[in-house]
Amino acid sequence: MLFTAKDFDTFRNFSKRLEKEYGANTYVGTDTATLFVEYSPELKAMLRPQPPAQHLEFDLKLLSCLDCKKNQLFLCLPAQESYLCDECSSKRKLKGIPKKVSAE
Repeated sequence: MLFTAKDFDTFRNFSKRLEKEYGANTYVGTDTATLFVEYSPELKAMLRPQPPAQHLEFDLKLLSCLDCKKNQLFLCLPAQESYLCDECSSKRKLKGIPKKVSAE
């Protein structure tokens, strides 16, 4: 992550910069930051009985939404490079565009 001098002019600028990078659910304190991490569908499936596929390796990645380019931290498969946020998924559903995002 690359900062600018303006990011350190006020605490609010620093907070906004982290929120822009890691999503609106980022809590920024004076000594630490707390980040919201989403689970990928594959990880969610592993937490339930009898997952359809066995995945044991997951990475912590900062992914961008395919449509709106919002960033979000995910625990996801190593091959996953993007995701589709709920807002964009709803928009695609209304337009009849498939919402499936594959990790391949």
